[in-house]
Amino acid sequence: MILSTGLSVENAKRFYEALSERILSLQIPHAGSPDGILTISAGYAVQEYREGMLTTDLVARADKAPNLAKSLGRNRAAGEP
Repeated sequence: MILSTGLSVENAKRFYEALSERILSLQIPHAGSPDGILTISAGYAVQEYREGMLTTDLVARADKAPNLAKSLGRNRAAGEP
């Protein structure tokens, strides 16, 4: 999990898509992958800071986001705004 501040939903999606593309470009062998190459499914959650907000809510949403990405297929980025 990567935690960052100041990212919009669009920028978070672009960041994780670029990260996925970069990892794919490294062509790291992975015997457990159907293509034999390491890929990632990245999930993200974005929330603007509000006085009194609980960061645990954001972390819980971010923790679920990779499952959303995986449900869309291999080498995907998806999130919950």
